[in-house]
Amino acid sequence: MGSGFLREFVTSPLAIFFSAYPRIRVELVIAQADEIVDAVVADVAEIGVVFGAIDDPSLNVLIDAERPISFIVAPEHPLAQKTEVTLEEVSKIPLGLPPSSSGIRQVTDKAFEAAKITLEPLLTVSTVDALIQFAAMGAGGTFLPAFSCRKELLAGTVVAVPVSAGTMLRTKAVVFSRQERHLSPAAVALLNVLENTLMLSGSEPKSAA
Repeated sequence: MGSGFLREFVTSPLAIFFSAYPRIRVELVIAQADEIVDAVVADVAEIGVVFGAIDDPSLNVLIDAERPISFIVAPEHPLAQKTEVTLEEVSKIPLGLPPSSSGIRQVTDKAFEAAKITLEPLLTVSTVDALIQFAAMGAGGTFLPAFSCRKELLAGTVVAVPVSAGTMLRTKAVVFSRQERHLSPAAVALLNVLENTLMLSGSEPKSAA
């Protein structure tokens, strides 16, 4: 599982799953997207959950939900008051981003490359918590799907500013398994929960007023 899913997964789908199936054991491993793909292909993991498209003929996509990526900043940041931001505006402030192996970073890199804008993050870190903290402290901003920082948005410690409509800054929440692998009843039950939770429903949390 990618780190961007961890908080929402633990607080919503996993809680629902354990409530319905209290005797089923789950091993949850946090890793980068390429590591997750490798684990599923090698049958080390039964299912994988990542941000970004999966382009591997050996994998079977089970759930595929598109998500907008927002610009996350502290509420007192000058860009926090805008109805939307451009990549050019964002490129002029310190940025914290996940490593190049992450799905979110790959989408962000492509958007900046298409706009012919140089992307030079001040901070590169693999955990979503660190990126959110970087933004909340006012040190700069980051790019994340809004649901990744739901708690902070509702508390008002960060705001999610949409990126200009002409920018294709969107990612996919993808759940996948290896082709031809017969999933266990536990994995099927977990997939059913995932399909019916807010994480993949298309609803995004709002910033506190």
